[in-house]
Amino acid sequence: MGCKMSKKDAAFVKKVRRILDLNQIELSKAIDISTRQIGNIERGRRPLQKQTKIALECLLRRENKWAAFVAKKKHKPTLSLDFDGVIHSYASGWKGASKIPDPPVDGAFEAIREYVKVFDVCVYSSRSSVEGGIRAMKKWFIQHGWPEKDKEPLEIRFPAEKPPLFVGLDDRVITFKGEFPPAETLLKFKPWYKRRADV
Repeated sequence: MGCKMSKKDAAFVKKVRRILDLNQIELSKAIDISTRQIGNIERGRRPLQKQTKIALECLLRRENKWAAFVAKKKHKPTLSLDFDGVIHSYASGWKGASKIPDPPVDGAFEAIREYVKVFDVCVYSSRSSVEGGIRAMKKWFIQHGWPEKDKEPLEIRFPAEKPPLFVGLDDRVITFKGEFPPAETLLKFKPWYKRRADV
C-alpha cells in the first residue's frame, strides 16, 4: 500500500510540475518547501503531506491550471522540438538566452500545427534551463503569430527539464543506429544551415 501511495504521490507532483512547466527548484520556491523534499517525493522516498498537496492545488488554481490538471485527456506521444536551428532560424547565432533576433525556419509553424494534432509537443532547448529563456521563447512564438491566451502560446509546452519523449527533432544530433561513429566523423558534423552555407 505504501509503495502504491508513493508512486501516486510522485506522479501527482511530477504532473503539477509538467502542467506549470516548473523545475524542482522553482516549485519549491512557489510552495515554500525544500527542493530535497520535492525530490524525495518524486523518487517515492517520502509521502506527499496533506498540507503540501493543498498548497499544490492552490498553486494550480492561482495559475488557472487546475482544469488542465484534472482533465482526463487522451494520451499523446511526446514530441520534443529543439528551438534554435529547428524552429528559430538562428541566422545570427547565439546572442543570449533572452535574445532571439531571427524569424522562424520556413515551414516551422505549419509543421507544428500538424504535429499538435498527433503529439504532445514540447519545445526544449539549451535556453530552457537558463533564466529568462523559456519566457523569451514564448514571447518569440507570440510575436511571430502563434495563437496565445494570457500571453501563453497555445497547444505547446515549454518544460524546464528534458521531457521523456517518443521522438525528437534537433539540428545537432545524429541518430544512433547501434554502432558508434568514429570521433573524426563526429568532429566533422555540421547542422543543416551550415551545410547549406557551404554550398
